[in-house]
Amino acid sequence: MKKRTYITLFLWAAALLSGCTGDEEIVGGQSSLLTVAVTAADFSSDEGMATRTTDIGYSTTFAAGDRIGIFAVADDGIILDNNIPYTYSGTQWNPVDTDNTIHHYNYAGVTYYAYYPYSASMDDASGEQAIIDKFTPKQDQSDKADYTASDLMTGTGEVADADTDSPKLTLTLKHKMSVIVVDIKSNSYVTTGGYEYFEPIACNSIDIGGTDILQNNLAFVSSVGVYRYIVPPGSTPYSVSVSYNAGEINKEYSYSTTVKQTSAGKYHLIKLHREEAATQRDLKVGDFYYQDGSILPGDSTFYNLASNPCIGIVFKVGAGSQDRVSDYEGKISAIHGYALALNQSSQKWGDASQKWTNTSWFEYQGYQYTKALRLGIVGGYSFPACSYCINYTPVPTGVSSGWYFPSLQQVADFVVSNPSILDVSLGKVAGSTLISNTNYISSSTDSNISNCLGRKRGNTGVYAYNRNSAYLVRATLTF
Repeated sequence: MKKRTYITLFLWAAALLSGCTGDEEIVGGQSSLLTVAVTAADFSSDEGMATRTTDIGYSTTFAAGDRIGIFAVADDGIILDNNIPYTYSGTQWNPVDTDNTIHHYNYAGVTYYAYYPYSASMDDASGEQAIIDKFTPKQDQSDKADYTASDLMTGTGEVADADTDSPKLTLTLKHKMSVIVVDIKSNSYVTTGGYEYFEPIACNSIDIGGTDILQNNLAFVSSVGVYRYIVPPGSTPYSVSVSYNAGEINKEYSYSTTVKQTSAGKYHLIKLHREEAATQRDLKVGDFYYQDGSILPGDSTFYNLASNPCIGIVFKVGAGSQDRVSDYEGKISAIHGYALALNQSSQKWGDASQKWTNTSWFEYQGYQYTKALRLGIVGGYSFPACSYCINYTPVPTGVSSGWYFPSLQQVADFVVSNPSILDVSLGKVAGSTLISNTNYISSSTDSNISNCLGRKRGNTGVYAYNRNSAYLVRATLTF
């Protein structure tokens, strides 16, 4: 089933006041609301596979701030409205410039077409093919914004109810590029709630047509082990070779093939999975969290991979109190658990002139509190503990919140509730630091603006610490 996005555009009727010949009749009229429904088609398999792109982690949706360009062209080829930019607010599309809008021409022989993403370079494009001819995917697609900017979609529109006060323009956008998808997985597990996770692998190279999109950091990594690269459609063959290491024996595997032809709106999937069925296993405190988001059970023989190291230990499974997916700014689509950084630092909480956070004691809103402190940092205030957390390395590359300054309850769960379990796992990772028998601070605040809140190992009490004194801090992330 296709994913549909319905959009409302505020378009005003306008009369064409010049360029009329013979018996052409141009009908003007009062301004009217033009409702536009936009259908964005998904990619489909070039091999006729039943698996849709949405099933391997991709769906065609619009996000707030996205822009499209809209044209109105007469049947004689004259461009009536030329590449008018509209931006998506999250609920509807509006003109970027209210003085430059698409018009409703209430007469026969006008074609409406649109494309995504908007570019001023598309001015004067006389049709969909002209847009396609002008478009080139970005070479570097590692950032999601650059990946989506490489995903050209175009489509034409039909106006219904043109003679009413509520004319409707329906646009259907289709993908005009192709996607090569390399999906590499090691042993897999599935929780009782249906969450599937994978043991870590280390991808060494993904060469497409003579360019290593992995080593050159060009590929978009949409989920654990899934690498995507948009290419122009056509008959030019693409040679693809992949090299990776997997398992505690760190064995190297290699694979090569040739994608003979790519087609618009199609994806070519190279799936390199172990054949074993997923093992039923719930996540547990003490599991090892790797840089790409893969997870190794804590009771497994630990191994590390140079290009995909263990960067944290799971300290809580499931969503914490008051924590919501909507708080994470689209970075994650579900909350499966939380991971603790391997190391710590002694840092001051920072500036005591402002409270900055409105906190409670028993919540899991460290990400939200960190957002508030980030604003303070931008405003010129010093918050060393928060800065340490958000800048902690290695940087996670999988689907996660990224590192942040944990709240009081989060600190309690790794300092008070589970330190012994965490120490067992931390002790297996070379260079990591065990949970100390001393004071840890959190992003949570005390009613006294001079203090922050923290916990001590082996002690169930809540402690207020002076913001200008240094205490231990560990970064956390949500996955």
